[in-house]
Amino acid sequence: MEIRILQMLEGAKRACGLTVVIDVFRAFTCASLLLERGAAGIIPVSSLERAKALHAELPGSLLVGERGGRIVPGFDSGNSPHQIMSLDVKDRLVVQTTSGGTRCLEAAISAPELLLGSFTTADAIIRYVRAKQPGVLSLVASGTRAEISAPEDLLCATFIEFALEDHPLEVHGVVDTLHLVPGAARFFDPANASWAPVQDFWLCADVGRCPFVMRAEKRLPGGELVFRAVPA
Repeated sequence: MEIRILQMLEGAKRACGLTVVIDVFRAFTCASLLLERGAAGIIPVSSLERAKALHAELPGSLLVGERGGRIVPGFDSGNSPHQIMSLDVKDRLVVQTTSGGTRCLEAAISAPELLLGSFTTADAIIRYVRAKQPGVLSLVASGTRAEISAPEDLLCATFIEFALEDHPLEVHGVVDTLHLVPGAARFFDPANASWAPVQDFWLCADVGRCPFVMRAEKRLPGGELVFRAVPA
């Protein structure tokens, strides 16, 4: 199996084989927790306008996401893993739009099989890939706004790569490293508690929490993918 670690939009465009698009802080951590709590599916889209239109087209759906890290007015929730835990998500579709992970996902949409990636699902991704043994595995580290390299996304990609190569990284060391990346600082600043509470960091760092992968299972008429929880 050939493992490729790619970054940001340009990397996502080159993804092939089984592709995992990773966004640790915070989009795909949120997606995993929404599915853990019983959401019927996650529909990630990069366009704010399309997200609003899809929400209107799908009765009972929820609308979550951010711009500049903050909740978009009129949305059910922002991009905070802690805050989405209070949503009533059972059996509901969730339309999600962010400025990083969802952009990379759309850039990689031609890959033959797509998973969303986060530390919460990293162990399940490792099991899933071992079982499938694809010829090529593309690990896409989305980065900040899909334009600036994000160490937390690269760390997650490396965690998966090393485990698959039988050189697993020690989880406590990974969490300690995650605590030091520049993107983590926002969660420990009390001034940001309304949109990036400290609980977000610990949820994003909960390695292996979810026993499933988030796999693209359906394509909507407009081309958007619906991701569902698949046990692994």
